[in-house]
Amino acid sequence: MGVASLVLGIVSLVLCLIPGMNIVIVIVAAVGIILGAIGMRKNPAKKGLAVAGLVMSIIGFVLGIIVWAACAAAVGTLKSLY
Repeated sequence: MGVASLVLGIVSLVLCLIPGMNIVIVIVAAVGIILGAIGMRKNPAKKGLAVAGLVMSIIGFVLGIIVWAACAAAVGTLKSLY
């Protein structure tokens, strides 16, 4: 579970660089957060991987929400101009 969380955390951070992937980022990061939390409880030997995946997934989740909000604000601004 820790490795999967780490992979999903990395994927969510990489997807933050691609515009238009906001919903995918949030979904991937949310699954990474869940797997990281489960991995911390189930396998104490690989707790470090689970913690790293959890942190990266949380950062990806927050960035995904920020990018989504920025895109929504930009669309709202453009809509009000025209």
